[in-house]
Amino acid sequence: MLSEADGSRHQCCGRKPKGYQRGRCGNQSGAAGNHVHKTSSCVAKAYARKLFCSQKSACYKLIHSDTGLSTGINHMEGSRVDPNKAILLVEDNDADAMSVKRAFRESGLANPVVRVERGEAALEFLNRTGNFADRSPALNPALVLLDLNMPGMDGLEVLQAIRANPKFSRIPVIVLTTSTHDRDVEACYQQGANSYVQKPVDFDRLMVAVKRMKDYWFELVILPRQEEV
Repeated sequence: MLSEADGSRHQCCGRKPKGYQRGRCGNQSGAAGNHVHKTSSCVAKAYARKLFCSQKSACYKLIHSDTGLSTGINHMEGSRVDPNKAILLVEDNDADAMSVKRAFRESGLANPVVRVERGEAALEFLNRTGNFADRSPALNPALVLLDLNMPGMDGLEVLQAIRANPKFSRIPVIVLTTSTHDRDVEACYQQGANSYVQKPVDFDRLMVAVKRMKDYWFELVILPRQEEV
Protein backbone atom coordinates (compact mmCIF):
# COMPACT_ATOMS: atom_id res chain seq x y z
CA MET A 1 0.00 0.00 0.00
CA LEU A 2 1.03 3.60 -0.50
CA SER A 3 1.93 5.94 2.32
CA GLU A 4 2.41 9.69 2.38
CA ALA A 5 6.12 9.15 3.04
CA ASP A 6 6.43 7.37 -0.28
CA GLY A 7 5.65 10.61 -2.12
CA SER A 8 3.60 8.46 -4.47
CA ARG A 9 0.37 9.36 -6.15
CA HIS A 10 -2.73 7.35 -6.82
CA GLN A 11 -2.49 5.89 -10.29
CA CYS A 12 -6.22 6.22 -10.72
CA CYS A 13 -6.63 9.92 -9.89
CA GLY A 14 -3.09 11.34 -9.69
CA ARG A 15 -3.61 12.66 -6.16
CA LYS A 16 -1.25 12.21 -3.24
CA PRO A 17 -2.55 10.28 -0.25
CA LYS A 18 -3.42 12.57 2.64
CA GLY A 19 -2.94 12.22 6.39
CA TYR A 20 -5.41 11.10 8.99
CA GLN A 21 -8.99 11.80 7.98
CA ARG A 22 -12.24 9.98 7.61
CA GLY A 23 -12.54 7.77 4.57
CA ARG A 24 -15.67 7.32 2.47
CA CYS A 25 -16.73 4.54 4.77
CA GLY A 26 -16.72 6.97 7.70
CA ASN A 27 -13.86 5.31 9.57
CA GLN A 28 -10.79 7.29 10.52
CA SER A 29 -7.60 5.90 9.06
CA GLY A 30 -4.04 6.79 8.21
CA ALA A 31 -2.53 7.73 4.90
CA ALA A 32 -2.28 4.22 3.60
CA GLY A 33 -5.63 3.23 5.02
CA ASN A 34 -7.17 6.38 3.61
CA HIS A 35 -6.17 5.24 0.17
CA VAL A 36 -7.91 1.95 0.80
CA HIS A 37 -11.07 3.84 1.67
CA LYS A 38 -10.81 6.11 -1.37
CA THR A 39 -9.65 3.62 -3.96
CA SER A 40 -13.15 2.68 -5.15
CA SER A 41 -14.10 6.36 -5.40
CA CYS A 42 -10.96 7.24 -7.33
CA VAL A 43 -11.34 4.32 -9.70
CA ALA A 44 -15.00 5.16 -10.26
CA LYS A 45 -14.20 8.78 -11.03
CA ALA A 46 -11.36 7.84 -13.35
CA TYR A 47 -13.57 5.33 -15.15
CA ALA A 48 -16.33 7.90 -15.46
CA ARG A 49 -13.92 10.42 -17.00
CA LYS A 50 -12.67 7.82 -19.46
CA LEU A 51 -16.20 6.75 -20.35
CA PHE A 52 -17.33 10.36 -20.82
CA CYS A 53 -14.39 11.09 -23.11
CA SER A 54 -14.97 7.96 -25.17
CA GLN A 55 -18.70 8.72 -25.48
CA LYS A 56 -17.99 12.32 -26.41
CA SER A 57 -15.53 11.17 -29.05
CA ALA A 58 -18.03 8.67 -30.42
CA CYS A 59 -20.76 11.33 -30.61
CA TYR A 60 -18.37 13.72 -32.34
CA LYS A 61 -17.47 11.10 -34.92
CA LEU A 62 -21.10 10.17 -35.50
CA ILE A 63 -22.28 13.75 -35.90
CA HIS A 64 -19.48 14.62 -38.27
CA SER A 65 -19.98 11.40 -40.19
CA ASP A 66 -23.67 12.19 -40.68
CA THR A 67 -22.93 15.69 -41.90
CA GLY A 68 -20.17 14.58 -44.23
CA LEU A 69 -17.43 16.33 -42.22
CA SER A 70 -15.62 13.22 -41.04
CA THR A 71 -12.19 12.63 -42.49
CA GLY A 72 -12.31 8.98 -41.52
CA ILE A 73 -14.59 6.15 -42.57
CA ASN A 74 -18.11 7.38 -43.24
CA HIS A 75 -20.64 4.65 -42.49
CA MET A 76 -23.73 6.80 -43.20
CA GLU A 77 -23.07 8.62 -46.42
CA GLY A 78 -25.92 10.81 -47.56
CA SER A 79 -26.81 14.25 -48.80
CA ARG A 80 -29.45 16.91 -48.69
CA VAL A 81 -31.71 17.47 -51.66
CA ASP A 82 -29.75 18.75 -54.63
CA PRO A 83 -31.05 22.28 -55.46
CA ASN A 84 -30.41 21.59 -59.15
CA LYS A 85 -32.66 18.56 -59.34
CA ALA A 86 -36.32 18.75 -60.25
CA ILE A 87 -39.43 18.31 -58.17
CA LEU A 88 -41.84 16.09 -60.05
CA LEU A 89 -45.41 17.27 -59.49
CA VAL A 90 -48.00 14.70 -60.56
CA GLU A 91 -51.25 16.65 -60.59
CA ASP A 92 -54.16 16.57 -63.07
CA ASN A 93 -55.86 19.73 -61.79
CA ASP A 94 -54.50 22.85 -63.52
CA ALA A 95 -55.49 25.28 -60.74
CA ASP A 96 -53.94 23.09 -58.03
CA ALA A 97 -50.76 22.64 -60.04
CA MET A 98 -50.39 26.38 -60.58
CA SER A 99 -50.93 27.05 -56.86
CA VAL A 100 -48.32 24.48 -55.81
CA LYS A 101 -45.75 25.83 -58.25
CA ARG A 102 -46.43 29.39 -57.10
CA ALA A 103 -46.13 28.37 -53.44
CA PHE A 104 -42.75 26.72 -54.04
CA ARG A 105 -41.56 29.75 -55.98
CA GLU A 106 -42.61 32.17 -53.25
CA SER A 107 -41.03 30.00 -50.57
CA GLY A 108 -37.66 30.62 -52.21
CA LEU A 109 -37.10 27.08 -53.45
CA ALA A 110 -34.57 26.99 -56.25
CA ASN A 111 -35.45 23.54 -57.61
CA PRO A 112 -37.33 23.49 -60.93
CA VAL A 113 -40.85 22.08 -60.63
CA VAL A 114 -41.86 19.79 -63.50
CA ARG A 115 -45.56 19.05 -63.71
CA VAL A 116 -47.18 16.07 -65.41
CA GLU A 117 -50.93 15.53 -65.55
CA ARG A 118 -51.19 11.74 -65.48
CA GLY A 119 -49.64 8.80 -63.70
CA GLU A 120 -48.47 7.24 -66.96
CA ALA A 121 -46.60 10.46 -67.81
CA ALA A 122 -44.94 10.41 -64.40
CA LEU A 123 -43.45 6.98 -65.08
CA GLU A 124 -42.35 8.09 -68.55
CA PHE A 125 -40.59 11.06 -66.99
CA LEU A 126 -38.83 8.88 -64.45
CA ASN A 127 -37.80 6.26 -67.00
CA ARG A 128 -36.98 8.80 -69.74
CA THR A 129 -39.30 7.08 -72.19
CA GLY A 130 -42.21 8.16 -74.42
CA ASN A 131 -42.62 11.93 -74.46
CA PHE A 132 -39.67 12.29 -72.09
CA ALA A 133 -37.18 10.08 -73.90
CA ASP A 134 -34.95 13.08 -74.55
CA ARG A 135 -35.15 14.74 -71.16
CA SER A 136 -31.87 15.66 -69.52
CA PRO A 137 -30.57 13.51 -66.65
CA ALA A 138 -30.08 16.82 -64.84
CA LEU A 139 -33.85 16.82 -64.32
CA ASN A 140 -33.81 13.56 -62.38
CA PRO A 141 -36.35 14.27 -59.63
CA ALA A 142 -35.17 14.80 -56.08
CA LEU A 143 -38.74 14.59 -54.81
CA VAL A 144 -42.14 13.49 -56.10
CA LEU A 145 -45.36 15.28 -55.13
CA LEU A 146 -48.15 12.89 -55.96
CA ASP A 147 -51.89 13.42 -56.21
CA LEU A 148 -54.05 10.35 -55.65
CA ASN A 149 -57.22 10.95 -57.63
CA MET A 150 -56.28 11.08 -61.31
CA PRO A 151 -57.80 9.60 -64.46
CA GLY A 152 -56.12 6.49 -65.80
CA MET A 153 -53.30 5.34 -63.54
CA ASP A 154 -54.05 6.79 -60.12
CA GLY A 155 -51.55 7.98 -57.55
CA LEU A 156 -51.45 4.73 -55.59
CA GLU A 157 -50.55 2.78 -58.74
CA VAL A 158 -47.81 5.29 -59.52
CA LEU A 159 -46.47 4.92 -55.99
CA GLN A 160 -46.44 1.12 -56.32
CA ALA A 161 -44.52 1.37 -59.60
CA ILE A 162 -41.96 3.77 -58.14
CA ARG A 163 -41.29 1.58 -55.13
CA ALA A 164 -41.07 -1.56 -57.26
CA ASN A 165 -38.21 -0.11 -59.32
CA PRO A 166 -34.82 -0.18 -57.52
CA LYS A 167 -33.70 2.88 -59.51
CA PHE A 168 -36.44 5.04 -57.96
CA SER A 169 -37.06 3.36 -54.63
CA ARG A 170 -35.05 5.97 -52.70
CA ILE A 171 -36.80 9.01 -54.14
CA PRO A 172 -38.99 10.62 -51.45
CA VAL A 173 -42.66 10.53 -52.42
CA ILE A 174 -45.06 12.94 -50.73
CA VAL A 175 -48.73 12.28 -51.33
CA LEU A 176 -50.51 15.63 -51.68
CA THR A 177 -54.23 15.07 -51.98
CA THR A 178 -57.63 16.26 -50.78
CA SER A 179 -58.52 12.81 -49.46
CA THR A 180 -58.41 12.18 -45.72
CA HIS A 181 -59.93 8.69 -45.83
CA ASP A 182 -58.19 6.28 -43.51
CA ARG A 183 -58.04 3.64 -46.23
CA ASP A 184 -56.11 6.01 -48.52
CA VAL A 185 -53.69 7.02 -45.78
CA GLU A 186 -53.10 3.39 -44.79
CA ALA A 187 -52.69 2.21 -48.37
CA CYS A 188 -50.17 4.94 -49.23
CA TYR A 189 -47.97 4.26 -46.23
CA GLN A 190 -48.15 0.52 -46.88
CA GLN A 191 -46.89 1.14 -50.41
CA GLY A 192 -43.96 3.23 -49.20
CA ALA A 193 -45.08 6.86 -49.19
CA ASN A 194 -42.76 9.05 -47.13
CA SER A 195 -45.45 11.54 -46.15
CA TYR A 196 -49.18 12.03 -46.59
CA VAL A 197 -50.32 15.66 -46.70
CA GLN A 198 -53.87 16.91 -47.08
CA LYS A 199 -54.06 19.46 -49.84
CA PRO A 200 -55.15 22.81 -48.33
CA VAL A 201 -58.22 24.47 -49.83
CA ASP A 202 -56.81 28.01 -49.93
CA PHE A 203 -53.48 29.43 -51.00
CA ASP A 204 -52.43 30.83 -47.61
CA ARG A 205 -52.69 27.41 -46.01
CA LEU A 206 -51.02 25.82 -49.02
CA MET A 207 -48.16 28.27 -48.61
CA VAL A 208 -47.74 27.23 -44.97
CA ALA A 209 -47.74 23.54 -45.94
CA VAL A 210 -45.20 24.07 -48.73
CA LYS A 211 -42.95 26.10 -46.45
CA ARG A 212 -42.96 23.28 -43.90
CA MET A 213 -42.22 20.70 -46.59
CA LYS A 214 -39.37 22.85 -47.87
CA ASP A 215 -37.89 23.27 -44.40
CA TYR A 216 -38.09 19.56 -43.68
CA TRP A 217 -37.21 17.89 -46.97
CA PHE A 218 -34.76 20.44 -48.36
CA GLU A 219 -33.02 21.81 -45.27
CA LEU A 220 -33.33 19.36 -42.39
CA VAL A 221 -33.22 15.72 -43.44
CA ILE A 222 -30.27 13.90 -44.97
CA LEU A 223 -31.26 11.41 -47.68
CA PRO A 224 -29.45 8.38 -49.08
CA ARG A 225 -27.69 8.99 -52.35
CA GLN A 226 -29.79 8.18 -55.40
CA GLU A 227 -28.72 6.28 -58.48
CA GLU A 228 -28.36 8.31 -61.65
CA VAL A 229 -30.93 7.20 -64.24
